[in-house]
Amino acid sequence: MARFATLRAMTDEHTFRIDHYFDWTEDWARTPDGHYYSNKAPGPTLIAFPLFWVIDKSLYSIQEKHPDEQGRRQAPRGIHKVAISTIFQLLPFLIFSLLALSAAYPQGVSAPAYFLGLLAILFGNTAAVLMNSYMGNPFAGMAMMGVAYFFLRRQLGWMSFCFGWVVLSDYMEAALVIPFAFLLWPEIRERGFLKVAKSVAGGALIPAVLWCWYHTVCFGSPLSLPFKYDVQALAGKVDDVGGLWGKISFLPKPQWLWELLFGSSRGVLFTQPWLFICLVLAPLCLKPTDTRLRRLFWFTASSFVILLWLNAGFPGWHGGGSPGPRYLCAALPVFGLFVPCLFARGPRSFRALLALSVFSSLVLRALVYATWILPPPEPIWNYYLRAIASPKEWGLLTLFTVAISSAFYFFQRRAMKLNSQGQTTFANR
Repeated sequence: MARFATLRAMTDEHTFRIDHYFDWTEDWARTPDGHYYSNKAPGPTLIAFPLFWVIDKSLYSIQEKHPDEQGRRQAPRGIHKVAISTIFQLLPFLIFSLLALSAAYPQGVSAPAYFLGLLAILFGNTAAVLMNSYMGNPFAGMAMMGVAYFFLRRQLGWMSFCFGWVVLSDYMEAALVIPFAFLLWPEIRERGFLKVAKSVAGGALIPAVLWCWYHTVCFGSPLSLPFKYDVQALAGKVDDVGGLWGKISFLPKPQWLWELLFGSSRGVLFTQPWLFICLVLAPLCLKPTDTRLRRLFWFTASSFVILLWLNAGFPGWHGGGSPGPRYLCAALPVFGLFVPCLFARGPRSFRALLALSVFSSLVLRALVYATWILPPPEPIWNYYLRAIASPKEWGLLTLFTVAISSAFYFFQRRAMKLNSQGQTTFANR
């Protein structure tokens, strides 16, 4: 809602100030001149503005007939959120995921391996669960899939463009500049510094300009972030002294680190256990000839570790009502690219364990789909299993199951057809 408040202010008042709408959200920053701004990174807001403007203006005559208690048009809802999350998150995420899987395995993989990897990316992680909710975290996950695809295709300009949007979507992602630089280092040795620098600068130009423009207009400097001011944060009202930055520890809190990894309320183990398998065993299953895939793995793993480190020092480590560790979203979907490799090259017992861990994440996704995307901070499986209490929830669970089963049936039929033609791998095309 902080972003939608900004979009309404941009549409009606041609400003980033949300002075007339800050009561819609707790995520605001008040600058010394008394004006209110969203405390969210601006990327998802800026990219959505043209579509939001068209939708909002088309509904203007209807909305002004039904003002809220303060005489304003009603807060954006319904069509605004569905259209924007579909156009700027869901569809790009789907397209990047399909393209990245194809680029990772240009010779193809078996149908079960391909299908399992697709499930892990599109349904089996927190970023995917949040993809129909327009927030910075799933947006970062979507953009990171773009980084992975263009890296595998050796298109450094587009890779840098996508990474710029990763940083623009969530302030924490700025720390990923470090592994991104290491990802570029072999390219520099191969192509030369000037050629790589030109591609990276060209790709990152638009996100960099938007960053500088937005933060200068709102907070006086490209390096001035909203958290230095009073904010309403996930941890509650932050006092004037030190702002939110005064509450952040740059050393992880052991308790929060444990909760993020193994805790039953939001931990990776209880929401996407297959990720641990990828972290431990992917380096063993990737062949020395899988050069780019190996480099992508180490980039993704180091990004995960950095985000985990920072998240465990943040007072709102839990991410509020979230069906998983949402501040780790940027790194989570890319791990799914390594699932087909693990499934194809591991022993049968190992493949069964990997499949079971992906399907357990899929069950959680089905429960979220059938109930509520914002669970309270309690053991997540207990909450969702209790919530399946009426024919509506059971009907939605059935719908989700039928959809996934139908997709699996299609993949199997396609694989059988390829086998009958003498082909042994599933054609990613």
